[in-house]
Amino acid sequence: MNVMLQPEDVSSEVYWFQQLVHRRRIEKGWDERELARRVGNSTALVANLEAGRTAGSVQTLIRFTKALGIDTGDLFKEAPSN
Repeated sequence: MNVMLQPEDVSSEVYWFQQLVHRRRIEKGWDERELARRVGNSTALVANLEAGRTAGSVQTLIRFTKALGIDTGDLFKEAPSN
């Protein structure tokens, strides 16, 4: 289940993850379509996640981290804390 977010709902951790996904996708030379193909989701989901319009389910976020070569455990070490 994906949740539509309002700008005021985006925490620093969610924003950080969005930026991480976008940065890693660009570093790999992938467009949104390629990342969507690799995670098994729509291009719209990739665009919405990167733009902060949606937050993916835990399962979706895990698929993104695996596709982008991000160690899921590192998310908790690297994410900013409030």
